[in-house]
Amino acid sequence: MTESICAVLIIPLRQRLIEEMELRHFSIETKRNYIGDVVGFVAWLGRPPNSGTTEDLHRFQVQRREAGMPTRPMNSVVVALRFSSRAHWIGRLSLEDYIAIRS
Repeated sequence: MTESICAVLIIPLRQRLIEEMELRHFSIETKRNYIGDVVGFVAWLGRPPNSGTTEDLHRFQVQRREAGMPTRPMNSVVVALRFSSRAHWIGRLSLEDYIAIRS
């Protein structure tokens, strides 16, 4: 997938991520870090992040660990990716589905 096509597909997801972070009053630094972490995963993945699988995430973590990424930054990346995944699905679930997931 070319970079421009990938960028076009990510714009709505990025906007949704920003909206969800603003609703939760995340700091500017947290927003910047989360977006940077998601962009890094997308660059590694080579396709939109919502098309990633748990196996993709595992391979990403293994590769980063082998490259020498310390635990604390790795945990931050995983939290950002988890949040972006939830932000993506929240806009596509019915209220009943969302409540079932939260409980």
